[in-house]
Amino acid sequence: MTTPSTNRVVWINGATGGLGPAVVQAFANEGAHLILSARRHEQLKTIAAHIGLERSRTLLLPLDATSTESIEHAMAQVLAQRTTIDVLVQVTGGFL
Repeated sequence: MTTPSTNRVVWINGATGGLGPAVVQAFANEGAHLILSARRHEQLKTIAAHIGLERSRTLLLPLDATSTESIEHAMAQVLAQRTTIDVLVQVTGGFL
């Protein structure tokens, strides 16, 4: 990354997949405030614990990216806790 992410709010959707944890680690190393989303909350907690993320700088947000209702609920939660989203990283889906 060329621009430091210190204090930026970064939302990473797909945080628990194959590429997700590496993306989370990279932004955590830059000092970003993180919003991590994926389908399963337990996996989000595992990633956060493994990387050693600060609870005060991290929001874990279960999200089904195939559900409009789930996306709207997630957005409402994010906007209730953060005033802005500086970076959105979408790493959901599969790789061929």
